[in-house]
Amino acid sequence: MRVSHHGAEPVTGRLHTAWTPVFGPAPEDPGEPGPAAEAKPFPLGAPAEVRAVLPDGWTSGRPHIALVADGRVVARSAVDADTRTTPVIGDDVRARA
Repeated sequence: MRVSHHGAEPVTGRLHTAWTPVFGPAPEDPGEPGPAAEAKPFPLGAPAEVRAVLPDGWTSGRPHIALVADGRVVARSAVDADTRTTPVIGDDVRARA
């Protein structure tokens, strides 16, 4: 993962990962701490490896990634993950090309 931000100064912190169900809002607790990362103003920072494994028994979920600096969340993102590969209602056939 590479991070950046729109502030004036670089921010250094740790990337945290927390899971919610698909479409779930960001959790209050940023989750388990992971690698260190620096968010620079506008350009992407160096890559940091984030490992996220679906919780036991889940076939889909939303890993929320948060950059935590000085005890507070300063940046966040999320992506939905699903282990099923069959089309479901709403899948865009053109997006799989």
